[in-house]
Amino acid sequence: EFEAPDLEGRVVNVSEVIKGKIAIIDLWASWCMPCRAKAKMMIPIYEKYKDKGFEIISISIDRNDAEWKKAMKEENMVWTQLNDPGEFNGPVAKVYNVQGVPTCILLDKEGRIFKTDMRGAQLDAVLEEIYD
Repeated sequence: EFEAPDLEGRVVNVSEVIKGKIAIIDLWASWCMPCRAKAKMMIPIYEKYKDKGFEIISISIDRNDAEWKKAMKEENMVWTQLNDPGEFNGPVAKVYNVQGVPTCILLDKEGRIFKTDMRGAQLDAVLEEIYD
């Protein structure tokens, strides 16, 4: 259970967005090049599974709002985008005990942690098993 602002500054309750869905909580930052490379790998996975009940919630830990929005646009991250400008001391990082980015946490339909550090082919294989 946590809330964070979206692109327009509206506070979003994450549990409401992912309710009843398999979801990835993706913590990243605009200055993190591995994060940005991972975002590119997530696009085809999101397209493949979004209509089956899969959700990605990317949460930037950027302090600089403009850099976060610029990077998100450049990487074509079309799924839910939130920002926790507290970096590693922010509420999101604390809830999930995040020590570095990128961090991907796969949640089951009840919102429980199912797997961690899932991305690319690994994530695709797990989702294929779940949905097919």
